Amino acid sequence: MTRIARSTAAMLVMIVLTSVGTQAQNTFNVKEYLRRIEYYKYANVSVFEADSTTALRFRETFTPLTPKTTAVEEAERECSVSAQIWFLLRNKQSVPASLLEVNRSACETVLEFARHSTKEAEERIGRVFIVTAKYKSGTEPILVGAVSIEAGTFIQQADPDFLKSSLNSPLAEGTLSSAELQRFATQEQSNSAKGSIKKPLGKTMLEHCAASIKQGMFKDITAELRPTFSPEVAYLAKKGVFTVQPRGILPLPKSVATLTPECAALTTIDDEALPYLTRWQVLEPRLIATVRGYFFQQQKFPTDTTVIITGEKRRTGKYEIYELRCGNEVATKKDLDNTMLQGVKDQLSEPISGWNEGKEDYCHDALTIAFRELPLPVNIDDLLAAQKQTSTRRHKKGCWRKGRHP
Repeated sequence: MTRIARSTAAMLVMIVLTSVGTQAQNTFNVKEYLRRIEYYKYANVSVFEADSTTALRFRETFTPLTPKTTAVEEAERECSVSAQIWFLLRNKQSVPASLLEVNRSACETVLEFARHSTKEAEERIGRVFIVTAKYKSGTEPILVGAVSIEAGTFIQQADPDFLKSSLNSPLAEGTLSSAELQRFATQEQSNSAKGSIKKPLGKTMLEHCAASIKQGMFKDITAELRPTFSPEVAYLAKKGVFTVQPRGILPLPKSVATLTPECAALTTIDDEALPYLTRWQVLEPRLIATVRGYFFQQQKFPTDTTVIITGEKRRTGKYEIYELRCGNEVATKKDLDNTMLQGVKDQLSEPISGWNEGKEDYCHDALTIAFRELPLPVNIDDLLAAQKQTSTRRHKKGCWRKGRHP
């Protein structure tokens, strides 16, 4: 091949890769991530709960109550038990048919409207959360979007998992991207103000929410959405081995480098979240080839075969995968849920099945050094060096079986 031909080929490759990156940026849907907290729980973001004034603006705009018509008002006057009907429904009690006998036509009209109105009130926006790229105090927040949930009953709010469950299936109304927040005015000039903010910190909700976060008016709840340390890290921290992730921070993957800051924040793991998670490296050649093939199918082209997995251990013993890397490419939990075959996910999510040495699994390298027992005193550098040597030997010999940690 001549030098010109090689140059032309190189240019074509660059054009293709650039177009793929541009296409990924154009098709990235922020709201798809915001609709499930599992997609951004460990991402490089901060989550703030908006104050009651801001929440009211969302509530009145996106989930307004149906106003009473003249016919309903007249029916309430004619039905002498209207107040009782409303009381029973608001307290989730049934309305006996005998109660409607005083004026069946009018009372049934009241009952129908009361049921509709009560249901609307229960499904209205109660709390609003603003998601930003990881925020540092005093800086200008980069807003990713807003997520809205119902207020929940007292019993529901008492459930420690209420917030996480609600954010995993938020209301479609009031879940907005940053572009939609920019188009959402803080005030309206009309008879029904729809919760207009009297003294907003900006003309748009994007400006108002950004200023509220910067001034400390919104509560930072990021830590509440994450669990305590993983058992492995907790054990090591208790023994005084280390207090942060020992392997350092992985570089920004190539596949998110072309995205906007808010999109990139949703697709990378927060540095401070790494201690909550376990990371491991796949060493089994056939599984590496499978992962590499998966990335090729997604129009991502890793530069090498190194496969790194980051996940959270579930009660079943398997891991919930939040990030899969192959070389310089990355797939998020959302990507894996939508595009990876369940059989492959099952293989990847169980690097360690226990301490049964007869168990046949794919070979792995536990990057968080999750040993069953640790000799004391421990030198973390020695452990890492020994682990690296073990990994190198396995690569040379070919790895086919795993029974315990390296």
